[in-house]
Amino acid sequence: MRVALLTALISTLALATGCDVEGERTEPAASPPGFPFVAELQRPLARLLDSNVTDEAAQWNFRSLHRPDSIAAFYRRQLLAIGFRISGDTREGGAVSLYARRGREAIWVRAEPDPIGSRFVLVAGMAKRVGADPDSTAADTTFHR
Repeated sequence: MRVALLTALISTLALATGCDVEGERTEPAASPPGFPFVAELQRPLARLLDSNVTDEAAQWNFRSLHRPDSIAAFYRRQLLAIGFRISGDTREGGAVSLYARRGREAIWVRAEPDPIGSRFVLVAGMAKRVGADPDSTAADTTFHR
C-alpha cells in the first residue's frame, strides 16, 4: 500500500512539475497587441510572476523548476524552428542569455539560477535596423516600434 501511494505521489509530482523541458507539456506564449510573433513560441511550464507591455516591448517574468541551461536549450530550439537567428548566446555565472532576431522582430531570454530551478525573463520587441542587413549582428539591439 505504501509503495503504491508513494508511486502515485511521485508520478503526480513529475506531471505537475515537468521533469524534462523537452518532454513536458508546453503552453503557447500570450501575444500582446503589436507583437503577434510571440504567439509562435511555446513556453515550458512555468509560473508567470509578472508581465509588462508597452508600445516598444513586452516582458514576462517566470519561475521554473528547470535549470537555466534547460530553459535556454528549450528556447534555442523554439527560436530556430520558427526562423529566428540567434545572434547572442552568453553565459555568466549560472545565468544564460539569448538574443534572437527575425527581420526586425527581436526576442531576448535570460534565465538565472533560483533555489528551486530558475527565474527567466522573456522580452519581445522590434529592433531598429542599422545598415542594409536586417539580421546584422551590428544592429542596434534596443527595442523600437
